[in-house]
Amino acid sequence: MRKTSGKENKPNAFGMFIKERFAEVKKRNPGSPHKEIMGMLSREYHQTKAGSSKELEVKEKSVEVIEIESDDEVVELTATLGSLKA
Repeated sequence: MRKTSGKENKPNAFGMFIKERFAEVKKRNPGSPHKEIMGMLSREYHQTKAGSSKELEVKEKSVEVIEIESDDEVVELTATLGSLKA
């Protein structure tokens, strides 16, 4: 006899997607092994998910390295950065 925790086992979004789409993808790709079908479904799921969610646009940032040779330059740079922050 198998023990259960009493919790309901709910399918996740990917599992539901597979259940809904597997037969159609298999029909479009006769003779393809199960592993390939699952790969196709995985790619399709991730494309669908990426298209439906709002993705943040990442902008390229550049970094400039500044060599500081004296304490006066540190004070000047700190003041400049402080004024940019405000």
